[in-house]
Amino acid sequence: MKLVLINLYSTATLARYLLSSYVLKAYLDRVFSEDDGVEVAVLDFATDSSIASMGQKILAARPQAVGYSCYLWNIERIVELIQWVGEREMVPQILGGPEIAPSRLTQLAADGIGDYYVCGEGEGRLARLLRNLMHPAQEIPLPSGVYRRRQTNAIEGETSYRAVALTEIPSPYVSGAMDERLYSRRQAFLETQRGCRYKCNYCVYHKHLSRIDHYPLERVLQELDFLILEKDVQALRIIDAVFSSDLTKAKRIVEHLCRLKERNGVRLPWIYWEFTYSSVDDELLAGIARLKTREAIANADDLEALDRPQFFSEMLQDYTAINCTGFQSFHAPVLQACGRPKILPSRLTCFMAHIRRLNLVFKFDMILGLPNETIGSYFEGLSFLLPFLKGTDHILNIHRLQMLPGSQLEAQATRYDLHYSSQAPHLVYETGTMSRQELDRASRLSALLFRMLNSPLRSRFYRAWENNRETLSAFLERTLRAVQNDADLAHSNLVSGAVVDDDYWFGKMFEQIPSAWLSAYLEEHAR
Repeated sequence: MKLVLINLYSTATLARYLLSSYVLKAYLDRVFSEDDGVEVAVLDFATDSSIASMGQKILAARPQAVGYSCYLWNIERIVELIQWVGEREMVPQILGGPEIAPSRLTQLAADGIGDYYVCGEGEGRLARLLRNLMHPAQEIPLPSGVYRRRQTNAIEGETSYRAVALTEIPSPYVSGAMDERLYSRRQAFLETQRGCRYKCNYCVYHKHLSRIDHYPLERVLQELDFLILEKDVQALRIIDAVFSSDLTKAKRIVEHLCRLKERNGVRLPWIYWEFTYSSVDDELLAGIARLKTREAIANADDLEALDRPQFFSEMLQDYTAINCTGFQSFHAPVLQACGRPKILPSRLTCFMAHIRRLNLVFKFDMILGLPNETIGSYFEGLSFLLPFLKGTDHILNIHRLQMLPGSQLEAQATRYDLHYSSQAPHLVYETGTMSRQELDRASRLSALLFRMLNSPLRSRFYRAWENNRETLSAFLERTLRAVQNDADLAHSNLVSGAVVDDDYWFGKMFEQIPSAWLSAYLEEHAR
């Protein structure tokens, strides 16, 4: 049987692949012997590729089954692709990934989208499903966690979250499962663990696993050597929910990277990982500080502001490790509703002072539209956080809330009066504590803050805000009115767009609201 796995990657990534399909291929290559007659191929497409061109390449591969990795940002295109393939070839089509949750299967089946649905961790389930497809006459029961669409478009199956132990999954890199041509992009993704100690209601990163499962340390270090020394990757994104969930292991990995840099003279790639301010210690942070390429860095003050994003390029240059910490909100009722721990201001203040002394750079995450958040509490939280960013290269990362399939918050949507789009990316546009108008207004003000703060205009922003001695929301409101009243800016999405979300303020806004205009405005209000 030939299984063709389909990756639809975001056009924003340089890597041009998704890790999940290659991990599946590495596992299936191990569990099936040559005598089983199973061949696994992976096809990679950008989300903006035409449906016909993708479909033709899939059929040209002559698959006997097709599998799709489904995410929030590619599911709509995958649905179109499945329909195109299904109209031309009677081949089983299998959907898996974070977007495929039991709560969404009834609608997918009713629309005739797909034949099988793999919920949760896919390695073991997909292997057992392939054995079923290879021996249809034996009527082998469906594996737990796999659903099937009947001819009546009803579904059958049952959910289970038992997963294959990570010790049984070979490295997609070292095993040779990865397509060799992808290394030319010099960007890679690495997974050292699965699961999360937190069970945030809006998230599915914990994968419904009862505990965190780690890949063996020796395997992780081998993958690092392979990617850095042999493949010379320039950007390495570690996709763990909390990199430091095993602090000892995290320190071993950082120490290994330090040895590569200091003893072997290796220029390390840009490395991204996520952890909480309460899950690290001074030793780990000191090790991360050793990874920088120079001791003192102040990119925000040394760069000229341009009309394009600079926050994930020039502003983070020479730090090596980009550290991400998610706060999401500073409002206690929000954190309680989301199942997140309280934020302790004194501990956070000490943490911020320490990373400033070490000249580390962080990306701090906030979410707009969480349950129990009001427009007032949202800007109060930002006002608490922003002083910590002054005089640094830290990035403020704001996302509008999206309703992830299979998340606990999806089941609580009625309780919190959350209204969201039925189509991906399932953007929340109204909550019980924030009207549609308030959420829209907060989104436009957030976009403006993002544009000024996450650029070399940062110091000008702080001078103007502090000089006017007004609240953050009042300062942003006044700045937005100035944009609205400028004839040259009236065409911008910030002013006239129906929806302003993080896709806009991560990209097009930098072109539409010029740095020269903002610089002049901020200088005027700083006097």
